[in-house]
Amino acid sequence: MSRKALRVVLAILLLVMFFKTPNSVYAQENLLELLVKTDRMIYRLDESVFITLYLINNTDEPLEVVEPAVDRNSFNVEIMQPNNKKEKLLAIYGLELKKIRLYSKKRLKFVTKFTPELLGEYQINVRYNGFGQKPLVGNPVKLFVVRGIKK
Repeated sequence: MSRKALRVVLAILLLVMFFKTPNSVYAQENLLELLVKTDRMIYRLDESVFITLYLINNTDEPLEVVEPAVDRNSFNVEIMQPNNKKEKLLAIYGLELKKIRLYSKKRLKFVTKFTPELLGEYQINVRYNGFGQKPLVGNPVKLFVVRGIKK
């Protein structure tokens, strides 16, 4: 292959890479943000852990999203227990969840809870399936369960 032909091929390759349309799934991930929080990091055994989920619209336009619920079509909450067993929060499947409007730069807040039964480290993983084709994955949250202090 001559140098001139090689230059033409490289120029075409650069043009294709420059004008390539962005992956719609990747672009979609930047539209919404899923934030997962607990009120603290250390809990006593048999004390309820409240998990707060925020669905944030990062765009300048309102978005249509599925209303918040613990459901396979909305929030999927998975708890990794100290014994490495995965536990999903009880979800009611088959609910007819409505689409709601999430306005620009606003957030939806949803709170759910669970009660740990083992001592040790837990990890909370949350996915939101109510927007687009690909689930939105929240930040994993770690917490620790310790024995209560005797008085």
